[in-house]
Amino acid sequence: MKTRSGRIIQIELHGDAIKDTTGKIIGSVGIHTDITERKQAEESLQLRDRAIAASSNGIIITDVTMPNSPIIYANPALEQITGYSVAEVIGQNSSFLHGADLNQPGITEVHDAITQGKSCTVILRNYRKDGTLFWNEISISPVYDIHGRFTHYIAIQSDITERKQAEVALLISQERLQYLLYSSPGVIYSCKIYGDHGITFMSENVISMLGYEVEEFMEIPNFWANHVHPEDLHQVFAANATLIQQGQHSQEYRFLHSNGTYRWMYDQAKLVQDDAGNPLEIVGYWLDITERKQLEEELKAALHKEKELNELKSRFVAMTSHEFRTPLSTILSSSELLEHYRHRWTEEKQLSHLHRIQTAVKHMTEMLNNVLVIGKAEAGKLDFIPVPLDLVKYCRYLVEELQLNVNNQHRINFICQEDSMPCCMDEKLLEHIISNLLSNAIKYSPTGSTVRFYLTFKDGLAVFTIQDQGIGIPPEDLPHLFESFHRATNVGNIQGTGLGLAIVKKCVDTHNGEIAVKSEVGVGTIFTVTVPLNSYTKTEANYDKNFSY
Repeated sequence: MKTRSGRIIQIELHGDAIKDTTGKIIGSVGIHTDITERKQAEESLQLRDRAIAASSNGIIITDVTMPNSPIIYANPALEQITGYSVAEVIGQNSSFLHGADLNQPGITEVHDAITQGKSCTVILRNYRKDGTLFWNEISISPVYDIHGRFTHYIAIQSDITERKQAEVALLISQERLQYLLYSSPGVIYSCKIYGDHGITFMSENVISMLGYEVEEFMEIPNFWANHVHPEDLHQVFAANATLIQQGQHSQEYRFLHSNGTYRWMYDQAKLVQDDAGNPLEIVGYWLDITERKQLEEELKAALHKEKELNELKSRFVAMTSHEFRTPLSTILSSSELLEHYRHRWTEEKQLSHLHRIQTAVKHMTEMLNNVLVIGKAEAGKLDFIPVPLDLVKYCRYLVEELQLNVNNQHRINFICQEDSMPCCMDEKLLEHIISNLLSNAIKYSPTGSTVRFYLTFKDGLAVFTIQDQGIGIPPEDLPHLFESFHRATNVGNIQGTGLGLAIVKKCVDTHNGEIAVKSEVGVGTIFTVTVPLNSYTKTEANYDKNFSY
């Protein structure tokens, strides 16, 4: 029916017949009632019932006013979830789905919520009619009547088994990944692209590798950059700039360990980009390659040593072929002459050739002794037997012996302010030091020149200074001066083995001393040797104070 305003309404008509005294119907009376709102409410309830019935979530309603709070309504979706029909569910307590699995925190939470008339949401392990487990997310809401009494509660149930399985699979995957990250020899990381390249992720095994906590990398500003070796920092940031252009790179640099030492790190990184090619972050991994670096250095040292040995062998062969040829030729020629002409020569001439042979043999013996000494020194088998002696008297003795050998061609001027100085040194090694330095000073100085030998003492040390006016040593030869068989480039035809200074250096080192050289080509050379006096112990105090040579 339409009203005057045109609105459509629903009318409910109730009528009664009107009768006269004879009982004959003479008319009727009707009552019209507007039931539009009631009809709309009925339609709304029907729509709600259809929506509940069509819901994929299981819905039950229980009556808490009755004993055991039985289920009085269940929608069809509950049957799909649990396998129980609606008829089987009606009248049961909602806890029947728990089976025997009652030790669940969520059950207590539900009981407390129902008791207090509150809402709650829990996740429970429930069991279908066939006994299979399913995970049930239940949301409970209380229902109150017009008087405010708690009469019913509605439980909406969702089967989240697939979600729980996915969560478990994700957890397992995460645990597996975490194990791989921790047990991996490399540290996995991600960092920002620009600025200080702040760390956004770091695997836990960085603790065992570098001794730092992950939080230190992620929370302390510039932590990573501040621990890169200062000498490598520029190279590292330059490589990161290259990464932005090329998309990936690898590099090696030193990183400060928590124990204060630097470790060599191999860092391989890759730029992560989105589908449009925009850079998002940097991911990479570290490897501690300190041991590899040490092995590389040891290998380099071994190769360098092998190269030195090969060069040493070459120089030894060159030296022996050159230095031994002259004395051998002298011995051969003098012996042949004596063999064929001795009966014609005077005794004086015969002795002259014999002396030439003896001198040549002595020279060869000296060269062989030098080779033996340097061989022992290189093998670490050089004997060191310090004995008590008077250093001043011993030096005078060595100077006098050497002066006799050079006759009057050179003059050795020994200068010492002390008349006597007790010490404890190895005589043979000390002789090698002084004799070789004085011999070289004489050998490379012009005839008639003076070699000065100063002996001074300071703070328990003996200082030997030997100065000549010889040819000097070129600057380019100074770094190699104490290498075996090395000879300066300006020695020309002056005889020598290149072993003297190498022996001097070994003997000085054995005495825990030091040697320094100052030289100028054409002017001369000054060698300064400093060795400890090694003062006597009580057991050594019995040396002969009148010791002389």
